Amino acid sequence: MQAAAEEYQAFWTIPVSNPLQVRPRGQTDLATPLLAALSQQPDLIAIVSDGWENDPPCGAAEILRIYRTKLDPQRRVSIVHCNPVFNSDDFTLKTLSPLIPTVGLRDAEDLPTVLGFARFAEGTALLSELEEYLAIKAQQLREK
Repeated sequence: MQAAAEEYQAFWTIPVSNPLQVRPRGQTDLATPLLAALSQQPDLIAIVSDGWENDPPCGAAEILRIYRTKLDPQRRVSIVHCNPVFNSDDFTLKTLSPLIPTVGLRDAEDLPTVLGFARFAEGTALLSELEEYLAIKAQQLREK
């Protein structure tokens, strides 16, 4: 994420000394780091989670509901949920909230592309912006 952003700040659910060695475990409190991230008034928040939040249950979902409907209905802040866990039966993703898009993220190297789609997935970017973004990505792939 840091490589894909001009400015970057991480908000973890647990204390982290080495992000490359983080392993999922225990209860998940997404609400607290989400509130901390929102307080920074960013352009984009990317939440990486399997969609299961249980400490408190649906805490982040409720924050997202209030934020989207009351505090930022104009969607000045893009918020996207990146879920690396697909349902094995039908390849669907568990979402955090119907008010923010959830995208599948299988490989970390796909994250910059996923973030490029974030504003379009949120409905805050024009089709022309998406087309321009895709043209740039296509050119970059041809040059490799």
